[in-house]
Amino acid sequence: MDISNFLRGTLVIAALAVIACGLAYPVAVTAVAGTTFPFQAGGEQVIVNGTVVGSYLIAQNFSAPVFFHPHSGSASGEDPAITIEDAYAQVPGVSSMTGIPQSALYMAVNESSSYTVFFFDQQYVNVVGLNMYLITHYPSVYSGYLSRK
Repeated sequence: MDISNFLRGTLVIAALAVIACGLAYPVAVTAVAGTTFPFQAGGEQVIVNGTVVGSYLIAQNFSAPVFFHPHSGSASGEDPAITIEDAYAQVPGVSSMTGIPQSALYMAVNESSSYTVFFFDQQYVNVVGLNMYLITHYPSVYSGYLSRK
């Protein structure tokens, strides 16, 4: 076998592998994900009044004391989840700032909680989801905060 034929064959196989694995497969997976799971594939966007204001996957900067807050000391600062105990600990402060009864806030925390699947079946709360729950259920309390950046 001639070396040039060997190199040509190797380059053709390499090019086909790059096209198949680096272009065709990612495009196909993105297309399937976008049509099958559009909310998840789009980044689980939080939309308020037709405007994208964040994502349920990334912690948002809720600086006002009327909101629940994600971990301030987590490694990346981007995890929107806190333990249910951390959420319960924030209930009295949020209640005193908003006038929403603590019992209603505890119910909101419980309705917004989920369980981890892989690690010890721990209950957690997505802070973005909890705050969006409060915004939709108590619009008179939170209406002034929706237009702020």
